Amino acid sequence: MLISIRPNTCPVGSTCMSEGETCDGTKDTNGCCGNMFCCTPIPTTTPHEVDCVCKDTCDRDGTDEEYVDINKGCSGNNTCCKPCSSTCGGSFNALMGSFTSPNYPSNYCNNQDCIYNITVEDGNTVLFNFTTIHLDDLNGMNPDFVKVYNAESIAERTFYAEYTGDHHAQIVTVPDNPSSNTVIVYFRSGDTLTNSGFQVTYKIIW
Repeated sequence: MLISIRPNTCPVGSTCMSEGETCDGTKDTNGCCGNMFCCTPIPTTTPHEVDCVCKDTCDRDGTDEEYVDINKGCSGNNTCCKPCSSTCGGSFNALMGSFTSPNYPSNYCNNQDCIYNITVEDGNTVLFNFTTIHLDDLNGMNPDFVKVYNAESIAERTFYAEYTGDHHAQIVTVPDNPSSNTVIVYFRSGDTLTNSGFQVTYKIIW
């Protein structure tokens, strides 16, 4: 007799955990199998949610670097300046989800180094849909880039796809890798010009 096992379906950003594990957030027993529960972290304020500092020009250099939030307006000719943050990336284990480069659709900041880890199981294929890609590629030999790795670590240098510059929608299908239970999206920016970055959705196929 075949037994149908329902996959865990926590919301994007939540993690399926076992009883006894510490959850720094809210618990929800819907979406997990057996005696497991979904743990949703308590939201924290990000630079994108910080109030504007309205001024003529945002600071673009040093530790006080700022970016222009195109979603907010200021009076006159002033622009909405918000602080850059070195915190980016994330971990995902839901069957589908989405994420963006920092500050999207506003420009990302210089010297961003972001790793997005997606946990998969043996036999899984991951389908990515990069709906937009706008990266600075004028920095000589070191353009900003986004790479997809079919490996446990970016140190393995086995990236599956790489994009720089501007691209229309891109579909990337990452097949099962018997030696890895992780697929990585790695974004890195240089120290000169920036752009609006990328937006991507993913779906894990059994």
